[in-house]
Amino acid sequence: YETLGKLQPGYTGIFEFMKALPSTAFATRRLNFLTPTEIIRNFQPVSAVYVPHPISWADEERDLTAWLGNELQNEAFYNLYKLAPLVEKCTDTELIKDWNYLQASDHFYYMSTKYFSDGEVHRFFNPYNSPYEAFINFMNVLSDFIIRLSSVVEDEMVPNEISSLNKLLNEKENLIKKYRADIARLKRINKKKGINS
Repeated sequence: YETLGKLQPGYTGIFEFMKALPSTAFATRRLNFLTPTEIIRNFQPVSAVYVPHPISWADEERDLTAWLGNELQNEAFYNLYKLAPLVEKCTDTELIKDWNYLQASDHFYYMSTKYFSDGEVHRFFNPYNSPYEAFINFMNVLSDFIIRLSSVVEDEMVPNEISSLNKLLNEKENLIKKYRADIARLKRINKKKGINS
C-alpha cells in the first residue's frame, strides 16, 4: 500500500493503472489472480532457493544494514531481544501486543546512519530529526516496557536491565552533546575562515 500514492504519487497514473489491471488481466484469459496457497497447491517447485546470507529490498547493498548496520541499531536490537525469555513467561495480552510493536523493523530503520547513496530515502521515511533521536526514543520506550514487564513477570534481571539501559542512554546523550558541540565549533571555525557550511 505504501507504493500506491506515496512512492508512486497519484500524478504518475498509478491509481488508474491499478483500477484497469483486473479487467485487463481477465480479458486476456491467459492471466489469473492466485493467493500464495493456491500457487503452492497448483504448481510444483522447480528447485530449492539457496540464500546463504540475509537479503532485503532496501538500499544499494540489498542487505540488512538499513536495520542493523550501526552501533545504535545493534544496541537497541540486543537490548530488545534479551527480554525474550521474560516475555515468554508473560500472559498479559497488552504487554505481548506492545512486545510485538517493539519488534517492528521501522524502529531500527529510523536509527539508520546511511546518509550517502541511500540517505534521501532514509530521511524521507523517518519521522525523527536524527538517528540518535530515534534511538533515544526507542530505548526510553523499551525502559518503560521493562518496568511494566517486571510488574507482571518476576525476574531478578529486570532491575539490572533498567539500570543498564539508563546508563546506556546517559552515555549516548553525552556523546550526542559532544558531537553537537564539535559541529558548532567547526561551524564557527569555518565562518571565521569564510567557508560556507
